[in-house]
Amino acid sequence: MNQSRRMAAIVLAIALAGAFGGLLAGMSTERCYPLQLPGGETVEMGCAGDLCCGMGAGLAGVFVFGWLFGVEVKHFFEGSKWLRMLGLSIVFGFMGISLLETLSSSTMRRLKDALGDEMAATNYVNEGKERLKEAFQLIEELQHEAAEPNREERLERARVMLDRSKLSLDRALSLRPDNEEAAIQKAKVVAAEGRIVQDPRRKTEKLQEAEVLLSGVITKNPKNARALYNRACYRSLARQPQAALEDLDKAIQLQKTYADHAKADGDFQNLRTQQERKFLAVVERR
Repeated sequence: MNQSRRMAAIVLAIALAGAFGGLLAGMSTERCYPLQLPGGETVEMGCAGDLCCGMGAGLAGVFVFGWLFGVEVKHFFEGSKWLRMLGLSIVFGFMGISLLETLSSSTMRRLKDALGDEMAATNYVNEGKERLKEAFQLIEELQHEAAEPNREERLERARVMLDRSKLSLDRALSLRPDNEEAAIQKAKVVAAEGRIVQDPRRKTEKLQEAEVLLSGVITKNPKNARALYNRACYRSLARQPQAALEDLDKAIQLQKTYADHAKADGDFQNLRTQQERKFLAVVERR
């Protein structure tokens, strides 16, 4: 019992010394420690936060110090060691608060920057999608109305919207290079650019460029069904039936609804006419 009381007294003394060091450090900072209550209310802990953090830092520091130098807890207060241990606890408590101030400020700054980049990237993606949607509408109208009187003007408008969409998506990718949605949308923009050029070679180049963008997404995330489905579309348009069927099969395995989409998708017209049996085997497999 005496040994247990002695150990408890040692721990309490170290904790109080650390709390004192934390209080000293807290007096030189302006940091508040908010406590979230169950009802949603937030209470600032003030000095109590300094005491608690200093206490934890003091205990941790002294026990780690003792472990590193082979000093057992029961020997902490032998001879003059108690003064050194209490002094160390005060120092660790003080340093713990100072370190917490530095780390929390740095962490919050990084978190703020990361969240800011994420939000900005999302806004750029949404902006790019809106401009791409308008460009698609113009392209669809042009394809259905070949003799439309303002064709060149509308074609130029489609090009402008595609350029603006790509600019927004490039900005998103510059902030968040791992943003899969931005890469998928940019691939759509590139493929759409190929739809409005007359040179067959340029059309093929655009499809290949879109395929490369999607391949980057799929390499990082092989289970991105939308990227696989879109790449299957572009490979079909580029007359790569086997590769297109493989991508389509993987996409449908990940998301069954793509089977119904593929049956009506004009991008797979080549597969439906030239690879009908294989195409049906893929889309009707459940």
